[in-house]
Amino acid sequence: MVFAARYLLPATIDPHSHISPSQLYKKLVTAGDDGNDYWVPLACCCFMLGMFTEADAAAMKGRNCPLQNRLLFHVSHKVGLFMLVA
Repeated sequence: MVFAARYLLPATIDPHSHISPSQLYKKLVTAGDDGNDYWVPLACCCFMLGMFTEADAAAMKGRNCPLQNRLLFHVSHKVGLFMLVA
């Protein structure tokens, strides 16, 4: 994956920001042979950026794994809290 990251990311992306991993995973999902491997990490990036609906949609497209299950649990908790406050 490091090999793919080196060639898919433009040189102008700051490697220390949280935006660059999400951009990387979006490129890997669209350009990769098997994009299912990258949906859950993309969902994790979206979750950490506070984009909970995007995280839910991306996680549902990924493969079933313990990380997907835990992420969907946290997304539903966050979205549920926002629904109570709003």
